[in-house]
Amino acid sequence: MNNNIIVDGVTLPPPAQDGISYTPEAIWSENAGRSGDCNFVGDVRAVKGTLSISWDTLTYAEVSLIRSAFTQLGKPFFYITFTDDTGQRRTLHCYSTLPSSSIHTYKDN
Repeated sequence: MNNNIIVDGVTLPPPAQDGISYTPEAIWSENAGRSGDCNFVGDVRAVKGTLSISWDTLTYAEVSLIRSAFTQLGKPFFYITFTDDTGQRRTLHCYSTLPSSSIHTYKDN
């Protein structure tokens, strides 16, 4: 199975095992809510989602590659291809929050 994550044609380092999650979210119409008699009203206009990716320990070069893929100020929207929870390859047009990371350094020995 191809588990590569590709952002606008750039292949990122492999994610951690079980390091990808996708949460679908309904986008409701402007009139959504409850009516005066407390019944639900409104329409689902679209289903969007949140994709979360985590990696195990990376080299500095791999961190730079990931940051550059998700932090292009002149191009806030991009295409990302990944394997979803059904085993299907998906390509989404999306935007990203800025990536965060922990910094670990080690002695030569």
